[in-house]
Amino acid sequence: MAWLVHNGTQYYVGYRQGANRKIRYVAAGSNKRNALHLRDEIAHRERLKKIGGTVIPEAVPFAEYLQTWRESRKVAPTTRQREESLIRLYLLPALGDRFIGDLKPADFSQLAAKLTAPTARRTLAVASKALEDAVDNELIPRNPVRLPAIPRRVHEDISVNVLSAIVAGMASRWQPFTFFLLLTGCRFAEATAMTWADVDLDAGKVYVRRQKPSHLYGAEGRDPAPLKTEASHRAVDMLPPLRRMLFDLPQYGTGGILFPSANGGYLNYHYYVKAWRKTMRTLKLEGVKIHTLRHAFGSLLLAFGEPLPYVTAQLGHSSAAFTLSTYLHQIKEGRRLDRDATLAKLEAAFRGDLAYTGLTDSRAAERGNSKMQPVAGFWSRRPESNR
Repeated sequence: MAWLVHNGTQYYVGYRQGANRKIRYVAAGSNKRNALHLRDEIAHRERLKKIGGTVIPEAVPFAEYLQTWRESRKVAPTTRQREESLIRLYLLPALGDRFIGDLKPADFSQLAAKLTAPTARRTLAVASKALEDAVDNELIPRNPVRLPAIPRRVHEDISVNVLSAIVAGMASRWQPFTFFLLLTGCRFAEATAMTWADVDLDAGKVYVRRQKPSHLYGAEGRDPAPLKTEASHRAVDMLPPLRRMLFDLPQYGTGGILFPSANGGYLNYHYYVKAWRKTMRTLKLEGVKIHTLRHAFGSLLLAFGEPLPYVTAQLGHSSAAFTLSTYLHQIKEGRRLDRDATLAKLEAAFRGDLAYTGLTDSRAAERGNSKMQPVAGFWSRRPESNR
């Protein structure tokens, strides 16, 4: 045990030493952070004296420690696979042969500088959690990982005209799926795992019950994974254009996957991303991400005048406070849209009425009416007699 004492401008570290537990004090300078580090090191040194033996805990290689740490963790399968991927690709090549007691904040700063910002945040988060557990188990005196402050992302609002252009501009095989993402606010992994059993056209509900994470897409035979949080389980109220679109799908009533791939399996995330990016380049909207459709759904609900708790439930957020922080700028501005006119505009873009999409005549001629024709695995208008 060690403690910090402040006397005027100087700090001192106190601890009990020896069998008689005599109190000793060590000068630690005037900087509090350095004094805290010295306190941790002295406390750690005294703990090691109690352990005895020849194996020093902090002399464990980082790779060996991470292997033991991963095996002892009880987390969801998707979380485990993501952590193992980050450890294998980034942490082990850079720091695997170092002892955990020798790791310094500069080591992780240098590693982060070589990665993109999102990858660096995820990698450092895994390292921080692993080494924080090492501190709790008294293997090292302190956690050397310094997580960067992550600013709250402010979503740029997308106009209804732009949303219409996106829906109309997607390749025909992907249009129904894109329209579904926009009018349900589902994440890609949630929408991919949907089956017809999750859709109740009579009650007007879409039930979100599972997900198909992107790193599982390569295994066509694998079942979808559970949702991460209880709040993610939700019943999304079906907007009228969405109900009509689902009713028109050729696979309506088959009981299988809601949006199957051409071979009948789950959609491949990378194929959709490729089509999405191609459309965004064509529309000069390179900065718009797939997740923007989910944010747009929440923005539309608020613009239609729906109360905040209802929007929270529809999006599957953990709390209304989280929804408020995400959409605070829009709530402050008090923007409103006519519900019927907005939905009619979006549906017109999906059905092929280019008056709302802003696409040129040449794009219209190029697309023609292809989305009204049968497309393997996806979309065709069912004959009126069968409706």
